[in-house]
Amino acid sequence: MTQQETTAERSDENAAPLRSVHTESFVRILDELRVSLIVSTYQAGKVAIVRSNDNCVDTLFRSFRKPMGIAVDGGRLAVGTGMHITEFHSFVPRWRPPFVSAIAPEDRCHLNGLCLVQGQPCFVTALGESDAPRGWRENKSDGGVLIEVSSGRVLCHGLSMPHSPRWYAGRLWILESGTGAVGYLDPKTLKFQRLVELPGFTRGLDFCGPFAFVGLSQVRETAIFSGIPITQRETERHSGVWAVNIETGEVAGFLQFEDAVQEVFAVQMLTGIQYPDLINDNDALIANSFELPDESLSDVPHIFSGGKP
Repeated sequence: MTQQETTAERSDENAAPLRSVHTESFVRILDELRVSLIVSTYQAGKVAIVRSNDNCVDTLFRSFRKPMGIAVDGGRLAVGTGMHITEFHSFVPRWRPPFVSAIAPEDRCHLNGLCLVQGQPCFVTALGESDAPRGWRENKSDGGVLIEVSSGRVLCHGLSMPHSPRWYAGRLWILESGTGAVGYLDPKTLKFQRLVELPGFTRGLDFCGPFAFVGLSQVRETAIFSGIPITQRETERHSGVWAVNIETGEVAGFLQFEDAVQEVFAVQMLTGIQYPDLINDNDALIANSFELPDESLSDVPHIFSGGKP
């Protein structure tokens, strides 16, 4: 019998060590079947990955809040915890710009924005038309491009760090982040038409009625952001959300963040919802927060009428 101690992800140094023992036959079973195991332990707050490694059983522990049920379907894994279901899966490559010769973790063109039209991917933005690792950085000031997904054709060149392409009101809108601009693509000339420049790095865009809601970031003089037009201005940069009238280009209002919030990445409208909240890791609140359809409430009228069962 072989004993193993694992200390991976032990945040509490005083906690009991994670130990296991196994027989040599258990290793052989895993090897012969060419399998591994996922084991949840509610009490220890861990998910154990049991695998064969060099004639021993290797147990890798990952921390979860009260992990219980586990489900596997092909390349997808779901772990049910006390208040959450966490799903793990990878992705299938569907498309890449024609000028990128291979899919590799090298940040060649920094493709950063996707525009859907009627639920289908139609346009993407990238910070450069490059096929070399981090090659987009050489011409980041004006090397950005807008690409049509169906044909792979570059529709618009010369953009300064474009971001957040969106289709709204019959137009393809684009944020030219490097200049702080909001604009759209002219369908005849295929040129970027600037509507307004805002006092920040524009990133994150959504619409409602005549208004565009635009995310702004301060951005600092780092290697990534140096040399772009907005960082060369002497005017102050802000972070927050600016409301712009897309018919006139006028700023209708803004929400400005201060102190710690210096960057915004995405902005999304919640239509018809005026007083939302978002519960993330407060288990006590999650356990007592839910919504039931009206037909379900009819089964328990005594709870709401003060009556007795």
